[in-house]
Amino acid sequence: MVASITPAQAGFDPIDGTYDAHVATGGQVFRVPVEVVQGKVATIIWPNGARMPLKEARIRDGKSTAQNAEGISFTINISNLEYKYDDSDEFRDRTDRNTFDDE
Repeated sequence: MVASITPAQAGFDPIDGTYDAHVATGGQVFRVPVEVVQGKVATIIWPNGARMPLKEARIRDGKSTAQNAEGISFTINISNLEYKYDDSDEFRDRTDRNTFDDE
């Protein structure tokens, strides 16, 4: 039997794309999509459509810590590095309803 492992478990950077993530800051946790570029979380996409660029948010085991241009810190946990975000209306509606999801 051959074991199945994810790229992250094998030590590879995640593929560039958009992923579902839990983003924590200021004592709150938000479930929002994030964009990954070259193994780093580059952008948080907020439910209102605003895009927040991040500084040097290297991903390790699906987790990252980063700051935005104003110096606000974020802890990011990508839910599944195998899963790429679905930009459908249904997903956005579900995300908007569960913005404060505390899974």
